[in-house]
Amino acid sequence: MHSIVLPSLASFALALTSVPADAFPAEERTIPIEEIGARRWIGAAWQPSRLQDWRLDDGRLVNDDSRLPVRTAHVLPLRIDPSDPETPLTISVDVRVVGGGPLEAGAFAGLLFGAGGPDVDPRLTALVQQVPAPDGGMLAVVAGGGTGRLLDFSTEKQGGFSWALPAKTRLEDLEAVPEERVELRQSEVEFRRFTLEMILTPRDGLFDVDLSARDGDAIFTVVSARGLDRARIDGGIALVGHRGRRKDGIGWSFADLRLRGTELDAWLDETDHSWGPVLGVTYTLDRNDDGIHALRLNTLFPPVAASDLGDVELEFETRDGIWRPIATGRLVDDSFTVAFDVDDVEEYLGRQYRVRGEMNGSPFEWRGELHAPPVDRPLRIASLNCVKNVTAHSAWNRQGVWFPHDELVAGVAAQDPDFLFFAGDQIYEGDLNGVDRRKIVLDYHTKYQRWLRSFAELCRDRPCVVIPDDHDVYHGNIWGAGGVLAKASDGLTVQDSGGYKLRADVVNAIHRTQVGNLPPCAVPGPIGQGIEPYTTRIRFGPADFAIVADRMWKDSASVKLPEAKVRNGWFRNPEFDPKDADVPDAMFLGPTQEAFLADWAASRDPRSPRKIVLSQTPWVNVATLPPGRDDGVVPGLKIHAAGEYAEDDVPAADTDSGGWPQSARTRAVRSLQVADALHLCGDQHLGSLVQYGVDAHRDGTFAFTPPAVANTWPRRWMPIDEGANRWEGAPRYAGDFEDGFGNLMTVFAVTNPEDRGIAPRRLNDLSPGYGMVDVDPVTGALVLEAWPRWSDPEDDAAQYPGFPFPISA
Repeated sequence: MHSIVLPSLASFALALTSVPADAFPAEERTIPIEEIGARRWIGAAWQPSRLQDWRLDDGRLVNDDSRLPVRTAHVLPLRIDPSDPETPLTISVDVRVVGGGPLEAGAFAGLLFGAGGPDVDPRLTALVQQVPAPDGGMLAVVAGGGTGRLLDFSTEKQGGFSWALPAKTRLEDLEAVPEERVELRQSEVEFRRFTLEMILTPRDGLFDVDLSARDGDAIFTVVSARGLDRARIDGGIALVGHRGRRKDGIGWSFADLRLRGTELDAWLDETDHSWGPVLGVTYTLDRNDDGIHALRLNTLFPPVAASDLGDVELEFETRDGIWRPIATGRLVDDSFTVAFDVDDVEEYLGRQYRVRGEMNGSPFEWRGELHAPPVDRPLRIASLNCVKNVTAHSAWNRQGVWFPHDELVAGVAAQDPDFLFFAGDQIYEGDLNGVDRRKIVLDYHTKYQRWLRSFAELCRDRPCVVIPDDHDVYHGNIWGAGGVLAKASDGLTVQDSGGYKLRADVVNAIHRTQVGNLPPCAVPGPIGQGIEPYTTRIRFGPADFAIVADRMWKDSASVKLPEAKVRNGWFRNPEFDPKDADVPDAMFLGPTQEAFLADWAASRDPRSPRKIVLSQTPWVNVATLPPGRDDGVVPGLKIHAAGEYAEDDVPAADTDSGGWPQSARTRAVRSLQVADALHLCGDQHLGSLVQYGVDAHRDGTFAFTPPAVANTWPRRWMPIDEGANRWEGAPRYAGDFEDGFGNLMTVFAVTNPEDRGIAPRRLNDLSPGYGMVDVDPVTGALVLEAWPRWSDPEDDAAQYPGFPFPISA
């Protein structure tokens, strides 16, 4: 830093503020902040770091939760993208301290700019927060003592693997950009209200940055950086508040974010990425015995009050292009959803729907298509699961953040599916940000909004089923035990004791966001502490779906097998053989779901010749580990090159899998056998195709677990013993096996982790992707496909080995 001695404070201030008359800015952009009372959602033009970090209050954005560092509110309607401008760009914002008491040492507020860039998806850039990393931009801020600072937020991230972002970023940890600084105040003063102004000036292909702050008309700090590359200043803009004070109600507020200049077109990319108030719509179409399709449509909103929204209308487009009002709905608290039920939509299949209303007086609309089931071609089903957004976080670009999964979404869209299935783990509770149990509902919506931001466009125009798994309800593993409230008992953890850690009202709110578009539940509820089940049936085209919850009723082996000393699903007693772990009265699907599944299996609808069960996890344990080890070693296991193999792996016995409890699980598999049903599922982070054995190998039906969208826990199937009855050309891992619990299965294909050399390695070596299922409209015959995440199906790309796989009717 260079200090500048000023001959005259007055003359400096005059020079800074005086410009020729012909240089006055001709254009201005103001980022909208709604002039309404208090509201948690800060508006469509902004992306908050977390929902609980920011609120709207009478035309100001308030950062009132500073427990985490560098809280951001990203601007969505535009970003800096200079194309040879010749005149400056000025960005200004009004900043105030809110609440009483002193600011913490090291607190600061101001702007983030230059985040991301032309090669980074703006939706990804809008996540930048908390820790610096490449493509993180620069900070132009005023610290609590009134000192202007230009700080590099693009430095290399420190540390290795982390489930969530580190939470210890301090002012003194951030590197200063080489700068010149002028301090015009007489002493250390805590400025509680000021206008921050930043001027970007082009100069010989480079850019100068001048930052000043003023209290009224009095400038109290100036800081400048000279000769910055374009890459340092192009990209996203955000408001920043840091460590106002770690107490609710004390922090920073912002208003009047303005961009001014005579060449705004040369400075800005004004591609508008605003989002909301409708964040997404999911729907299902279910055909009844008379051939009439009923619609269940769920509209997802940000955290607002019903009074902000009022009545929401559902309308359909008629054959003559007229919009016909169909139904009216109201917002449900905590899930922030509006659901619609329409019993007969036959005349509207293939037509447009729209959801419309007003948010605080501003109209909104969301349109999509009611996708008619195909008649003379196969039904195309896309099957996805396990959506991790960040792993290790090495950069604020696609090398460190997988969100918004754009290449995978583009691949699925290119397949043009008729029906979507998301098998669970739409969120991971610690993904990007750690769990905030104080504000658990907002914490969940922050994370589920990332799923919506990635996948809502896929869901807009086609039916979809989205079911929750363990991480969606803030469990690493869950044994739902009939929906009871989990409580630690007999020396066991809360999770191992069985039940849900969250209260029923929170679980139900989470469930409404995901299963709120399903037909009415087919089993009695509520259960346990008051949790509503969602078991149901859907008939669409040639497919007859049964949707079951294979976690909600399941017992905990820690409780049922105390002598086995099961902890987090794993047997700690070395003398106990997991093949002897069957407990005949232990629940798996539970009695009401078992009865539902048996009835469904025995029923037949000639218009839907193919039965398919949708659930969270396969009902066998398709995984191997080194002897005596549990799942905790998985992230550290070697990723083998093609053709290599683990040395001594044996089948695993993890009671989190669907392989336990054996008796109840076998009753469920027998119902699949009666139905001749395909089982579609997820959870395992290992793509697999197996055939269940009931009384003998290969006498059951097939279970298809597509690869995970993105994961950090890369399970594998590499048993040291070769499978029995392998066919010619079969890989070593294929053939007839028993899993770790003694269940019979035949393995046809797996997508083991592999050292492929495809960047980013931490993502692609773990074999991510998705599945596709074709259902023949006449016979119900199947073709199963497993696609790598990086593939472009329009370029005749290869699928994972073993696919496509045909299954005859």
